[in-house]
Amino acid sequence: MDWTGPGGRNAEDFFQTLLVPGCVFRNFTNDGISIAPNIGASSVAVTVTDTALEQNGNDGFDFIGLSYASSSISGTLTRVEATGNGNTGVDTVGHNTFAVVNLVANEVVSSFNGTGFANRYTFGLSLFRSAATGNGTGVASVNGYVPYMHQDSLIVGNANNFSGFSPNAGANGLYGASRPALRVGRAP
Repeated sequence: MDWTGPGGRNAEDFFQTLLVPGCVFRNFTNDGISIAPNIGASSVAVTVTDTALEQNGNDGFDFIGLSYASSSISGTLTRVEATGNGNTGVDTVGHNTFAVVNLVANEVVSSFNGTGFANRYTFGLSLFRSAATGNGTGVASVNGYVPYMHQDSLIVGNANNFSGFSPNAGANGLYGASRPALRVGRAP
């Protein structure tokens, strides 16, 4: 999906179950993919694999628990690239809500965005074998909601590697150490 014309729509606005295999979301005015529960939705399940989120105006992937919804929002990103988005590559937002927000990013590379990964008002972001590099901020935490980062994640080469928290190598793993290169598949 490539959007070069005017408009404020997201590439995808879904409110229930979504499976996105092998796609490219590029040049959207707002978000490449935006996931938010509809009023009355009890759960949202999302799986995105082998997908590129590139040069979107706001976020590459926006995962939102809205304040008026008490639902369960779960998702998995696997072999995803979020590159050159205007704001954040991968954004999880809880909005001080009753919603349970859980997003697992596995082999996700977020580069050349304003922020690589952001965790706002939720403890729901987990990074496994993922990387943030070349961003303004590698990983951001808002209001003390620190994401879980496995030791095989690489957060280096950003203007600020971390914002809103200091990583604790004993609790969350070691970031930026010598690790095997990630092999992230690129969508067609």
